[in-house]
Amino acid sequence: MPQAITAYRNRSHVNPYDPRHVLAATPDGLRESVDAGMTFGSVPRQPPQPLLLVDHIFYRFGTDRFPAVAGVDASGRVWALEEAGWQMSGTLPGAPAAFTVIGPDRYLAATGQDVLLSENAGRSWTSLT
Repeated sequence: MPQAITAYRNRSHVNPYDPRHVLAATPDGLRESVDAGMTFGSVPRQPPQPLLLVDHIFYRFGTDRFPAVAGVDASGRVWALEEAGWQMSGTLPGAPAAFTVIGPDRYLAATGQDVLLSENAGRSWTSLT
């Protein structure tokens, strides 16, 4: 594993369509690699709060639509990068432990007490446990 990605391995996401593209949620903000994690640079459009967990959002017909990235901050607020910038869509009912995007508006998250599903981009959550 490249040295640079090792520091972010628990809070990073590799683009499955382009494994050279890696996003990492760090205390200093969202970082991006285009060389499979060998080096990381700052993402120009940062969310208002540093993200704790991040994931790519993929669409059936390509990845050029917004939002392209979603994540959750330490307070459980869910953010997505829209054309107009970062927008908060909702809040997890607990401290975030895991977050993944399973569809354009479908997110899965875990807290210390629950596994949750959102079918509206994080606006509301349903317990799966």
